[in-house]
Amino acid sequence: MITIRTARKNDIDWIVHHRIEMFRSMGRSESELSIVEQYVRNYLAKSWDDNLIGFLAVEHEKIVGGGVISVWHALPTPRNPTGGIVYLHNVFVEPAYRRRGIASALLQHVIEYARQIGFHKIELERTPMGQHVYERAGFVKTEDHHTLGLDL
Repeated sequence: MITIRTARKNDIDWIVHHRIEMFRSMGRSESELSIVEQYVRNYLAKSWDDNLIGFLAVEHEKIVGGGVISVWHALPTPRNPTGGIVYLHNVFVEPAYRRRGIASALLQHVIEYARQIGFHKIELERTPMGQHVYERAGFVKTEDHHTLGLDL
């Protein structure tokens, strides 16, 4: 049986592993991954608080998946009157545990968490692998964001 629990600071290695494996599954190069891994680890070590929350899927005391959210406020809008936004950074399930509803369970946990804290909006960037999970949960693709990538 799968249970979902809140990650603790000593779970950072799992969060880093899931994030790197998500990028690896998207075809990112090993050189890119080695660079971003240390940045992710440093970010988590410095930013672990009530606004950065990890959730882990556990089966028989073994971590088999997880996801991370950021919780923040923006100016209220007609579509988001509280201004509260949950941003889902990644959901990752270990390959041997896929197609068992674990990603959907993690996503539902995030949705319920957002409701509990009174937030009305969840944002994410999806991978092709996860598209069906998000669409099945009711997420829709929007075209209302512009992004500017600045050189490092």
